[in-house]
Amino acid sequence: MASEKVSRRKYIAVAGAAAAAAVIGGAAYYLTRPTSSDTHANTKTDGYPSSHTDAYAKTR
Repeated sequence: MASEKVSRRKYIAVAGAAAAAAVIGGAAYYLTRPTSSDTHANTKTDGYPSSHTDAYAKTR
């Protein structure tokens, strides 16, 4: 197993690229995940109110 010297500049460049890739990947994941309004089922196909506030409004 040969041990090669790695320059400090190259080490910092590789570490910086890895950190940048992690940040970009995290941002891409955050932007592509569904929002809470997309995951909340708010359908009224059966005629019943879909939320608590709708049920309260219909009783008044």
